Amino acid sequence: MEKIIKNENIKMLGAVLSIILIIIILRIIKVNITDDSITQTNNHNTSPAENIITNTDGSVSVTIMGNVLVSEKMRSSYRLYGTEGFMSKEIASTIKDSDIAIMNQTFCLSGSNELNYSASTNDLDMLQDMGINMVSLANKYFRISGADSSGSIATTLKDNNINSSGAGRDLNDACSAAYLTYNDKTIGLLSVMKISGDNNEGIAVNSNGHVRSISGIYGENSTDEICDSIKKAKKNCDFLIVNISWEDDSKKITKSMKSDAHSFIKSGADIIAGCSDKSLDVEYYKNKPIIYGTGNFLNTGNPSDTKLYKAVISKNNKCKLTIHDCKTAAYFVEKKTSS
Repeated sequence: MEKIIKNENIKMLGAVLSIILIIIILRIIKVNITDDSITQTNNHNTSPAENIITNTDGSVSVTIMGNVLVSEKMRSSYRLYGTEGFMSKEIASTIKDSDIAIMNQTFCLSGSNELNYSASTNDLDMLQDMGINMVSLANKYFRISGADSSGSIATTLKDNNINSSGAGRDLNDACSAAYLTYNDKTIGLLSVMKISGDNNEGIAVNSNGHVRSISGIYGENSTDEICDSIKKAKKNCDFLIVNISWEDDSKKITKSMKSDAHSFIKSGADIIAGCSDKSLDVEYYKNKPIIYGTGNFLNTGNPSDTKLYKAVISKNNKCKLTIHDCKTAAYFVEKKTSS
């Protein structure tokens, strides 16, 4: 009888030990999974977001505009009239009706600076009301105004449902693309500034044991390096928009701009959107649009011509680009009337 009881006790002890061992193994697995998850979402741009269905034909509409600088006039007009306080009803509808709306952000979100390119986080409500859900940060204005706090600004944008590319807390963060998924199609945005020489002021740098990791914009002087980033970004999306800021901000299309843009298309870009103060011509290369300069959309009180670009991307990734000729003055943008 004692032997039977002893054997039963041994069996019970073995069962308990087995349960404890299983619990320990499950905890180890959970920790590893959590660590991998942290590693994969270490930058402000996570993998493609949830799939949002807005139609049945599988197309995705994307509106692209140029430089936007939040001003006190915009704020006061918005408080009185909403988005139609600084843009016409037709322009506002075109942007809001798009699945994705992209702008060049030329301001920081905290503090002040010598050029006063700054805004409050409360101003993000205004951008959200416009329909903005993606922004490019790699441009000369943000380089001056927001480079030092790029990491926190990118995170703040993300917390307000605005994805960004082109700036971050270090180079890996800054050079990552942003992604949104609509109608089973993932759209990527990669923002980069083409710089010359070794001028690294405001440029994000990697930590490699010799150079400290600093926040800043994604700036490259090598076309090949930018092409490599394009190839990496394209692996994670169906359609890739590359926003390129030309450092010299040419008022005309140069041979080097053409050469770079063609290389970017060959590397996997589906649309090139150049960041510049002046709206420049559009070229089609391998049936893909190159917008050499998107111009100032809401970035100056001075009268100027600008454009609003709307791309409709079909289920098979064909792009139809519509260009709206606009004029902007005193921080109000509207479509140009036919003369």
